[in-house]
Amino acid sequence: MLADHPIYMPPKINQASPLFIMCCTCVFIIVFTTIVPGDLLLQWGFSMSKDSLDVDEDLPNFFEALQLSEAEKIIAENRQMM
Repeated sequence: MLADHPIYMPPKINQASPLFIMCCTCVFIIVFTTIVPGDLLLQWGFSMSKDSLDVDEDLPNFFEALQLSEAEKIIAENRQMM
């Protein structure tokens, strides 16, 4: 059974055009990231680094790291929010 959805040439602009443009963009990005090697994408800044982050776990207590006036402001703000 034939559907009444012909393909028009030249294409008509209608309410589905923005979705069609976004779909074409997504397909382009997927094909681009699949074809281009990962190392090259990493150089261009299109992917995350393979290295893990080193986090300093020897941080002092939160209120010891702040100045006393800043700690009092945070406590006062917490009381105000409560």
